[in-house]
Amino acid sequence: MQEGREVRRPSRRLSRRGIIALFCLVALAAAAVVLGFTMLSGSPATEAVLLPFSSSSEYGFTDRGIMAITGETLLLCSTRGEERWEIPLSNAGCSLATGPTYGVIYTDSIVQAIDTDGNALFPSLEFSGTVLNVQCGASTFGVYKSESDGSTYIYLYDLAGNRLDRLSLNNPLLNFGFYGSADTLWTLMINTDSSLPVCTISTYNVATHADTGAMTKEGQIIERVYFGGSSIYAAGTNHLIVYTAAGQESSSTLIYGWKVLDCSLSGSSAQFLLSLRQESSSSASTAAKVLNLSTGSESTFRLPAGTLGAFFSGSRILVAQADRISYYSASGDLQSVRPLEFTADAARKESGYILLASGESLYLIP
Repeated sequence: MQEGREVRRPSRRLSRRGIIALFCLVALAAAAVVLGFTMLSGSPATEAVLLPFSSSSEYGFTDRGIMAITGETLLLCSTRGEERWEIPLSNAGCSLATGPTYGVIYTDSIVQAIDTDGNALFPSLEFSGTVLNVQCGASTFGVYKSESDGSTYIYLYDLAGNRLDRLSLNNPLLNFGFYGSADTLWTLMINTDSSLPVCTISTYNVATHADTGAMTKEGQIIERVYFGGSSIYAAGTNHLIVYTAAGQESSSTLIYGWKVLDCSLSGSSAQFLLSLRQESSSSASTAAKVLNLSTGSESTFRLPAGTLGAFFSGSRILVAQADRISYYSASGDLQSVRPLEFTADAARKESGYILLASGESLYLIP
């Protein structure tokens, strides 16, 4: 029997081309890991979108994108900043309000509705007195106007230009709008005739021409009104009040010394983002908290110095500063920071979108 011999296999060495390929694969893998960690940490994958109109323009969101007035032109662009159409306007100095499928252009005496294809929905409406504001619902819009005798009204119209109703206002109007699929009208008015201010939120069923609720609060100013599910939330200078759809007060939470910045309403969940009321200072951080009305829990954290705005963004909180945006969890834990390629000087949230202004430029945060 012959002794077994060791079999030597020829060694394999990487060629120069193979080394380069291996290096590229390792680099790609590392990049993928970094990207994975970035996405896990919550940083957005896309950059801020520069919109094709200035930050001082009149604009509003629709289901097809953003309608905006630039000079004597009305345009529609996507939320990616892509222009879809533009049409000339016959009047300068117009204002704009938008609904899901249309926009309303108005001056102090003329109102015209345009659909998201750029078509006029009806001949323009002309008013005596002065048109002060317009708000849009899904298929109803309201025109708030004053008469020469000082009286004020809200005129209600459908999208064919038919007048549905005229409501007289007996107190100064702070705000109004529509909510729900049935276009329920709401108004927020204030009475200052007594020693303490009295704010009233009223709701009105446009289809049945009936008042559906009246919520009155004395001794504080109602600053914001939110609608979610079967509840109405009124953010005042002293309390955060919850009402039923019929206008019955169901709870009241003391928030004296705090102001509501934003809210997140989803199903039975109701979360509010608040900051401490204090003199603004670019060199100091500010106390903030998330108040969950559904569970009664509070999570406190601090907004960094130079905060331009703080808003709910999905399940997180976005905090905008001049050179960066930061993302926090709903419990106030910092998750990620993303530098900006421009210097922001203002931040706001409209129709669920967060917008940053930089001089006359306006950016949308995806």
